[in-house]
Amino acid sequence: DPDTEEELSYGREGEICMQGPHIMLGYHNNKIETNRVLRTHRDGSVWLHSGDIGYIDSDGCVFILGRMKRMIVRHDGFKVFPFQIESVVSQHQHVERCCAVGIPDKNHRQGQLPLVYIQLYAQCTVSIDTIRAELQVLCEHELPDYAVPVAWQFLEELPLTSIGKVDYKALEAGV
Repeated sequence: DPDTEEELSYGREGEICMQGPHIMLGYHNNKIETNRVLRTHRDGSVWLHSGDIGYIDSDGCVFILGRMKRMIVRHDGFKVFPFQIESVVSQHQHVERCCAVGIPDKNHRQGQLPLVYIQLYAQCTVSIDTIRAELQVLCEHELPDYAVPVAWQFLEELPLTSIGKVDYKALEAGV
């Protein structure tokens, strides 16, 4: 559990951490970064905190779902992981790509709310208003209330990084 550092049971999502003789001793000349990722737990053992969110299934297979640094923290402390929203939105038949980012919560002094950028398939003939309504219903059905997007932004193309991934940093900056 990213908040308590308690070990989670199989199938529960949390931060992927590793411990054992194969773990690095630290970053060269970077004590701050070393202390951020190598942490001593209550039992005295040192664990490498990967910053990846995932789970282990009952067969022992590890599944990585996303990165913690992309986490959206709401004003009420609820944590929303963009990959959760993206996995639901990408189920829609007309969505080619999507990316969830946090936007400032204008009703509170702190916190963010989820916004989803969407690229539709070029051959889509359904209106954006219809798709927006369908996505809203889908998210309300599949996501916890605190993770339902508050806004949708449709773009002709989502910006990509040099390796072909959606450039979420450009989207966070407002494209």
